[in-house]
Amino acid sequence: MLHFQVNAEKEIVAVATEYPQGDKQWASKSADGSGWMTRHDIESVEHAAEIAESAQKLTGKVYLPIDSGSGVWPRFDVIEAPAVGEAVSYAFNGDYYPCGYIKSISASFRLITTTEGQKFYRRRQSANWVYGGVWSLVDGHREEMNPHF
Repeated sequence: MLHFQVNAEKEIVAVATEYPQGDKQWASKSADGSGWMTRHDIESVEHAAEIAESAQKLTGKVYLPIDSGSGVWPRFDVIEAPAVGEAVSYAFNGDYYPCGYIKSISASFRLITTTEGQKFYRRRQSANWVYGGVWSLVDGHREEMNPHF
């Protein structure tokens, strides 16, 4: 989960992958709206898109706004986009299998193709890319089997 520090003008001034240890002022509790925020503070997909754009301007990395759907909480999120060359695996029910590296990504981030030929399609505006209707794309090379079987 990403943490975003915003200033009073609602611009992102820091992005952290870990819980911020020093300054623990949360944007939702401050008078001017400055402080730290997480996906729990994102109110709409448009708000997520604004955060993603501001974070990209700050870091130079690509961020994607996420809408997981009305049956999920937190519904909205911002993630760092997958990148060409990253090691990936596919997973289902606790089983993980390496599938090479990301070879290509469509401009819309709808399709990710691996060096081993798997094609993962993004489900709507979620943070899930699926292969064969079942297998989910996960980062890193992992070769693990569910110990319960």
